[in-house]
Parts: sequence; C-alpha cells; structure tokens
Amino acid sequence: MQNPRNKKILLSILAVSLSAEGQAEPNVKILLKSGDSAPTTDRFLYYSRQNNSHHRPSSFMASVRRDFGERGIQFTTSINPNDLNLERFNQFDGVFFFGNHGTFTTTQSNDIESYVGNGGGMVGMHVIAYVARGNPTLSRLLGGSFRGHHAISTFTSPLIQSAGSYPENLASHPDFPFPDGETYLFAPDHPILEDLSPYTSADEPYLHQTLNSDIILLGYRDDGNWDEPYTWVRHEGTGRVFYHANGHDARTWSQPNFRELMIRGTSWASRTQTQSHQTLLPPLLSAQGNLQHMSVVGTSGGPTLAIHTNGQETAMSGIQIPGDDESLQYLLTGTSSHTIFEDEKIILGTQVQSADQELGVLLAGHSRYPKLVALATGPAEELEAGFRFSADQSFPFVTDTQDSFLFSARIEDSAGGNQKNVIAISQNGVLSPLLVEGDPLGEDSLTTVISLPENPIYCSDTTEVAIIARLQIPSSPVSTHILTGTPEALTSRVATGITSPGLPLDSVFEEFFQPFAIHEETLYFTARLGGGSTLATNDEVIASTDTLGESVILLREGDLVQDQLFSFPVEPIRPTLRKSDLLCVGNIAGNPGLISVQSGRPPSILVSEGQTLMIGEEPHTIASLQLTSMMASASQVVLPGVLITSDGITQISCLLQVGSGIIRPLLLEGQQIQTPDGNFTVSEISCRPTGPHGDGIHDTAIRVLVTSSLGESAIVGIDNIDDLDQDGMSDTIEIAFGGSVEDSNHAIPPGYPRILSTPEGTMTLTYWQQTGTNPGLKYTIETSQDLQTWTPATLETSAAQDQTGVADNYEKMTATIPTTEEHRFFRFTF
Repeated sequence: MQNPRNKKILLSILAVSLSAEGQAEPNVKILLKSGDSAPTTDRFLYYSRQNNSHHRPSSFMASVRRDFGERGIQFTTSINPNDLNLERFNQFDGVFFFGNHGTFTTTQSNDIESYVGNGGGMVGMHVIAYVARGNPTLSRLLGGSFRGHHAISTFTSPLIQSAGSYPENLASHPDFPFPDGETYLFAPDHPILEDLSPYTSADEPYLHQTLNSDIILLGYRDDGNWDEPYTWVRHEGTGRVFYHANGHDARTWSQPNFRELMIRGTSWASRTQTQSHQTLLPPLLSAQGNLQHMSVVGTSGGPTLAIHTNGQETAMSGIQIPGDDESLQYLLTGTSSHTIFEDEKIILGTQVQSADQELGVLLAGHSRYPKLVALATGPAEELEAGFRFSADQSFPFVTDTQDSFLFSARIEDSAGGNQKNVIAISQNGVLSPLLVEGDPLGEDSLTTVISLPENPIYCSDTTEVAIIARLQIPSSPVSTHILTGTPEALTSRVATGITSPGLPLDSVFEEFFQPFAIHEETLYFTARLGGGSTLATNDEVIASTDTLGESVILLREGDLVQDQLFSFPVEPIRPTLRKSDLLCVGNIAGNPGLISVQSGRPPSILVSEGQTLMIGEEPHTIASLQLTSMMASASQVVLPGVLITSDGITQISCLLQVGSGIIRPLLLEGQQIQTPDGNFTVSEISCRPTGPHGDGIHDTAIRVLVTSSLGESAIVGIDNIDDLDQDGMSDTIEIAFGGSVEDSNHAIPPGYPRILSTPEGTMTLTYWQQTGTNPGLKYTIETSQDLQTWTPATLETSAAQDQTGVADNYEKMTATIPTTEEHRFFRFTF
C-alpha cells in the first residue's frame, strides 16, 4: 500500500480481545491419544564377569554408556552368575555379553536360548566367542565360537555394503559350513550398515570355528589365505542376535564408527516392546515447537509414569537414571518439573529412589540421557570444596531456553553443621556458584550475601537474571534486594525500605515476592508496599524499576479497573509480560478475571467470570475460568473455563481463546473430533499453564489435553488459532477492520487502512474502528523511517464525516498525515 510519496501502512497485530457472535470451526487434530504406542528405551543386561585382567568390561561400559544412552539404550551391569536365568533375562529387552568368565552351565545356556528364541535380544562382543567354545548351545546361538587369534595388529574389517564388496575367499575358511557351493546370506541394505564406514584400529584378529550356516554376514577380515567372518547377525525364533569380533581394549572402543556399529547392532537386536500410553498429561511446546509431555504408560510391570520429548522416552519411574550409579532410579510424579531448553535438550527436576530413601535430583542435557547436575546428599564440589547437597530438597530452576539455567540449592559441609543456600548456574554444561550465603557479592568484597530465598529467581531469554537476596551493605541495615544483570555482573536494582521516585508518598517496598520479567532494561516484579500511605487492602502491587532505580506501580490492590475494584487472588498467580502488555490475574468486583496493563493506558478487563459470550445466536455466561491454567503468547491467551447456557442451568466445559480480536471457544464439551477409528467426544480440557518452564502455546499454535466421558485422553493441536476460517487472512485483521471470521474467503476487510490524497493535496489515513465497550482492542498508530524503530504517531484522528456503508459496531476514522519525511512508514498495533 504505497502512495507517490513512498508512504506505507504496515500492520503488526500484537494483542486484541473482543466478544463475537460467531466463529469458524477450528481445525482440531488429535496428535496422540491413550492406547497409542508409547516410545521406549532399550534396556539391556550387561553381563561382564571377568576372571582375569586380559579385558576390562567395566572400563568399556564406563566409556560408552553415554553414547549408548543418548541413542536410547540403557545398561544394568552384572558380574553375578545367578543373574543368568530366564526370569532375570525377561526383565530386559536384551543381554549384552563381554567378559573373560567361565563357561555357562547347561541350565544357563538353555535359559539364554529360550529367552532369545522367545523374542529377546542378544549382543556378543569379542571375548564372548571364547566363552562359547566347547558350549554347543551357546556357540550355535551366537553363530560361531573362538578358535584363536593372532598377535594384536592394526587392521580394517570391511563391511559388506554392496554386491561389489562381497568377500571372494570365504570358502577357503577351515570351518566353512557349506558343502555344495552355497555361502552365507548377505544384507548390503541392512539398517546396521546404512552409510556406515569401516574403522581401523589395533585389536586381536580373531579366528572362529563352529560357524553357523544361518548367519547373515555384515563384515569380514582378510586373513591372508581366507576371508574370516567377523560381523554378523542371525535370527533365533522371534529373537535376534548380533555379534562383532573386535573390542579388545580402548584402542578400538575409542573409534567412533566402532561405537556406531555396536549401537546399531544393539538397537537392532533389542526386543520389540509393546507399551502404550494409558493416561496423558498436559503437554508443553518448546521455543522451536517441539512437544514434551508426561503420561502413564502401561508396561509389563504395570502402569508407570514417564516423560516423553519429541516422540522419544526421556525418563520413566523405576528405570535407572543416567550415569554409573545404578542404584538410583527415577521416581517421577505429576509435579516433576521438566522443560526443553535448547535443541531438544531438557532439564528435569524430580525425585529418585535410592535403596530405602527418596532424593531430589536435577538433570540436564540430552533428551534421552541427561547428565546429573545435582543430587540431594550428593557431592557439590563444583560449588564449594568439601561440600555436598543437603538432604530433603528439590532444585527449583529457571532457564533462558538457550544454553543456561539457574537453580536454587542448599549445601552443607561434610559434618552437616554448616548449611547455606546457593544459587548455581550452568552455562554450556559448566556448573558454578552464582550467589552463596555468607560470601561476598561478586567482586564487591564489602557487601555480604546474608540469605537467599529458595525460589524467586528469573532468567530472561538473553541470560539476564533477577534474583532476590538479603544483603549486608556497609553502613546500612540488612535489607532485601532484587539483583539484576548478567551472571558475571550482578548489581542491586531495587531494595526494601528505601524510598524511590514513582512510589506513593511515604511508601517503600516492604517485601518482594517474585521477579518475573526483564524487558528493555526494565525489571518487572511483584511486591508488598509498606509505609504511612498503605493499608492492608492496597499493599500488594505489580511494579517495575528502570536502570536508574525509578519505580512505577503498574497495578495495585484497590485500584479501579474500568470503574470496578481490583484485588489480587489469595494465592498469587505469576503475571506474564508480553510484547504490548502485561497480563495479570485478579478479582474485579469480586469476579476472577484477566487484566491487561499497557503503558500509558488505564488497565482493562480482557475476560472475567460472569461475562456474557455469544456462541452462534445463543448467549452463554462464563461461569468459571481456570486462570491458573492460562497459556499466553505475544498475541493470544488460551485457558479452560465453564460456560452456562441460556437456560441458566446447563454447564459446558470449554477452552477459551482471548486474542485475534475476539473471545471465543476453541473447544467445547460434547464436541466430536474425528479420528481414523471413530470420533473422540470431548469431556474435559486442561492446559500446561504459562510459567518458567514453558507451556502449550507457541505463537498461534496450541497443544492441550482433552479427556472423554469414557476416560480416554488425547493431546490435540490447533496450528493457527489466528486464522480459524483458514482463509489466509489473520482473524485479528478481519475483526479489527470489519471482515468476517466465519467465512473462508480471502477478501480484504472493508475497513482496511488506506492512505488517500485529498483534492487539497494533503494525505489522510482512513480505517474502520470498532465501537462499543469491547475490551482489549485499542488502535495505536506507530511510525518509522527505517522499519526498525517505531514510535507512536501524533496524528489528529477523528470520526469521518461520511459513514456510508460502514458496518454496525464500526465507525470510519480519518487521520491527517503531516507532509514531512519524518513519517515514512505506518503500522497499527493492538
């Protein structure tokens, strides 16, 4: 939209909220439902008994456990021969053998054979072939056995990945099992081999005997006079076997493609598990749109709580946590804290079971195998030498969603007599203390950190932090401060007991509750006022403080919001700062509701209980809002609620959208969602609320949990709640300028902004504007010269004299554009 003077109108719709009489049917998709298959981790028993020092199976496992874990393979180690029985095997998806131990008994061999034949997996590496010598059952099951080996040398074992790479001299092998010109099966397209390059290492060149004719050969070794089978797979009943002859010591273990070969072979051999989601919990979306959720999973051991990230299992109760300490097992609960913070990396704060005690734990890193960061009673040497994490604690955390996170902890010395709270930070996997009770404040040796509350800490997406701390500053009484800045340089932004410009007369901040945002160098927080001008009915506030220390009260208990008395809820709900406003939950004249606070404007009610909402032609009353489950993005709010129909009796659960210029239900109780195997009837709806660990909304896409009257649960998604009629035109723009959100048409709204030239040679901006008392929609015109920096435009705006053709509830507005180059581009914000 450009005129000869090169002026443009650009629309940037940030946040609007209106009641509406109709809506298009949202395109709701079921992404996952109870009964669907649940992802699993492959769990292997690693039998590594060692009768001499020739091999070091424990060192092997320590070196590769993480690589396998990040690919979804976990090991439980054993050197106990009593574990070699069918009952024990059946607790795992496979068994992995590496160790110089004695031969198996007949019973043990038969149990291994029975286990694999009935679907179990078996992986044999290197010296298992030695154990199999003289044991016909184990040798047949493995596919061959040890005959001897040459001296350690450096060699490459080729992989058979094409017809041209088939070995030519297999028949010369002294134990070739085919009498009449037949040979082994090959599988060049086997998933173990796909795009895998062979590796070179110093190892023992193994020789084999009693080779099976049914092995599928994947790789071999040139022994000079013949080609030695070296890597193979075979099928045993419904089970699978993978064997690789190398793996003597770390010279081979350290080779990346050796590890890749063993990981692929182990994964291929693993038993196919059948477990399903029984009950799903509300999901969250990462900044990249990745999905994470908890569910109760049906396993062979009964219902178990698990966490899943982007379709992969992250953790499950009863399964050992990552690391070499196999005594620690996950103990998840519905309140376990979890989030995705960078490239599908995760942070998980939960409980673990260790013997007869439950311990708090914090893990972070790879979504399938995060690293242990903190464990109650575990070492805290990275934070303070000689200290450990105290018992009976959790580890509250916040993150910038990139590569850093902060957490609160309590540490103590070895005697347990010196306990102190600490705020720790992890950056790129490096853990260090940020604040420690009793220590100086950073480089300021004269200021001492007296105490730290357990959890109010905040971290922005640019790793600027805000932390509440009690400090002792020289020549000043001890007071509570909110510290802000980068982790390397924290300074006091605001303190209790100190008067500040912008506060009511004779008032000071008496207590800080929670810092919740830092934006454009301004700190936002909740607090309680003290002083002569405060009463118990107006001492709680939402406030901001700039870098100069000037504070502004944004909303105060007892304020009037649209001529109605405002109060905070008994249990405060964390406010949410958005691009254009601040969302606050409170009571308006006794009715719970959602308030929008914008700079330079009076607070306005976005939605509240008791409000009337038109659905079709029928009025509905909002009976209740689940404000603690609110999800908020830059331009949208989504939350569950209950409506009362026009009969004044019937109640309907719903999912309300407040945004796109409208208040409307996205989902209603009784609504049917089509699935391939029938319809899913919605009964209840729940969300993952916006908070420090993420929620179920990403821009205009949402993911929520619905349950049916039959007890089924499903995670459903709507990918664009700002265009429910799917006509390619934003619902916000359509509502703002007189378009329709019910018809799937591509028409530009009739009141869309236009720049016109008048006969007198002046330029005018015209647009339609909604009238009435619809809350939240406020038309602001901004101007820019470079499309980067925008400032409010001081245009003289008034209703146009000619209102012909303007729809009901709208009026045509006109604004004169000054004839200067200062105003080159224009946009509307809401």
